[in-house]
Amino acid sequence: MGITAEQLKNTAISWMLYDRGFLGAVTESYNSSDVLGIRYTLYSVEIEVKIQRGDLRSELRTIEEIKDSIICPKGNKSSKHVSYLRPKIHPYSFIPNEFYFFGPEEILKGAGDILADTPYGLMVYLPDRKYWQEKIKIIKRAKKLHMTKVTNYYLVPLLRKVSVENCVLRTRTVEAEKREEIKSKIGTTELIFPEWFEPKYFIKTAEIDNQLVKEIKSLWGNGIQTTACCSGHGDTGFISVKPEHIHKMEKLGYKYFAPGFEIASTHFKPKTVGEK
Repeated sequence: MGITAEQLKNTAISWMLYDRGFLGAVTESYNSSDVLGIRYTLYSVEIEVKIQRGDLRSELRTIEEIKDSIICPKGNKSSKHVSYLRPKIHPYSFIPNEFYFFGPEEILKGAGDILADTPYGLMVYLPDRKYWQEKIKIIKRAKKLHMTKVTNYYLVPLLRKVSVENCVLRTRTVEAEKREEIKSKIGTTELIFPEWFEPKYFIKTAEIDNQLVKEIKSLWGNGIQTTACCSGHGDTGFISVKPEHIHKMEKLGYKYFAPGFEIASTHFKPKTVGEK
């Protein structure tokens, strides 16, 4: 399996933070930058990740057109490079101080010739190197696109972005730890949904309480799609199903979890909970 864009982004961020001592680095920022790093000097460096030869060639052609023509090419990428290479013609709200292309050596082969007379830099990824610090090699060092440092106007949104992403990550970590704690206490088994299932959000598996694993498998075998279940953990458990499968549960003799609400309820009492 080849290197992915996300892996290259992580490598670039690690290189910026731990090898080059940047103040900070983010992904998917201004101008849809793959990676944007801010040095302690408040100069910014943008890294464009490339993992496909065709994608790189298309962008290099755009750069050649900008260099050789008076009329500016059209398109999102064209506008970006026009603003970077010819800022007086097409000013952008944010322009990094330096710009690099970064990707596997075989993908970037020949790019140096096209970028030779531009201020753009070129970095290659070397996967065979043992240490991550050695996995990035600068083939062509970028020149300054301009000398204006990043101001608070741009730094504050970046700080907000990093803070929000950190909050989301910490929340997910806490939730994952809670799930693992519950699993260790009650015992669960991860089951893969049958192919005919129509789950929400493209989820392919579910954690099932061990006491209900056999019963849930049996229901799936009878063509009944469950939507949630719980053994009760000392209280009354339940199994919920898709509305169109209620009649199948009734035929199998299942009793409703909430008597008196048979028409609306999709929740049933498990048969196996409490069995010894």
